[in-house]
Amino acid sequence: MHLKEWTEVIIRAYGSDERDAVVQLKAFIESGFSYDDIYYCCCVKGYFARKDYVATIENCRKAIKLNANNVYAHYILGQAHKNLEEYETAIKAYTEVIKRDRNHFESYYNRGVSYLRQEQYDEALEDFKQIINLNSNHTKAHYYCSVIYLHLEQYDKAIEYFERTIKIDKSFDAVYYNRGVVCLNLRRYNEAIKYFGRAKYCGGGNYKCVKFYIDEARHILSRILRRPDLAEERWAEKWK
Repeated sequence: MHLKEWTEVIIRAYGSDERDAVVQLKAFIESGFSYDDIYYCCCVKGYFARKDYVATIENCRKAIKLNANNVYAHYILGQAHKNLEEYETAIKAYTEVIKRDRNHFESYYNRGVSYLRQEQYDEALEDFKQIINLNSNHTKAHYYCSVIYLHLEQYDKAIEYFERTIKIDKSFDAVYYNRGVVCLNLRRYNEAIKYFGRAKYCGGGNYKCVKFYIDEARHILSRILRRPDLAEERWAEKWK
């Protein structure tokens, strides 16, 4: 194939214009990719964009068989397995990326999420903290650290990471909701009301969002007090 034909392949796979396609092609070549590598990368990109994860996995494995150091193929392989909720296999793929690129924070992040989905909290924490080392303003890495500490009932640590997240993004409504959950578990009900109110506000006044926060908070409060009737009474009094 000639340069023009390869450029057209990249345009179809990446949805880029001709100038960007030429730049991408040169980047592939400078990275030591053969034309076969480039072909499979384009196939992988196209199938993944169409959410055909089975075909994505098949072509990723072909690309890796051709070039075991194809970081892109390992990463997209992980993404495809993660989207299929095949977390163990996804973790292995992200680990292969990290072996080859210690600064690939997308792989740390997605591996952390995969660990979290399997309730492997220690491993997830390690990955999210590594992301923070690479990018101290990574909002979701801070957020997921706080969520893990909440699950582990280490409330002081959870609060620390919630506060860090809020400093980065004050509009992240889920942070205020979970901060409220911490306050409920600590029986600091007035503070809980304040944070749930912020979550409601950050949710943009969306009715479903507001109802979710109120219903979930009432449920948690009733569980803590072990008196659903008292929880209803206290919530009606506090939530104004």
